Amino acid sequence: MLKTEEKESINMFMDNLKTLSIDEKNIIVLKIYFEYTFEIISDELKMPISTVKTKYYRALEKLKIEEGVYDR
Repeated sequence: MLKTEEKESINMFMDNLKTLSIDEKNIIVLKIYFEYTFEIISDELKMPISTVKTKYYRALEKLKIEEGVYDR
């Protein structure tokens, strides 16, 4: 059973996902949850691998800023 802190953290993460574009969400889910490689994600989403990487790292940056991990 999840602790209250863990539930809050998950809820916060889910709320923060709403700030991402659909492409960013898809890439984050495929990379983190399904553990796909950038190459597989690139093939699945029909976009260049460099674009996938850029969107992935920008999405992580957005999530960190939203989460308050650090400020720019």
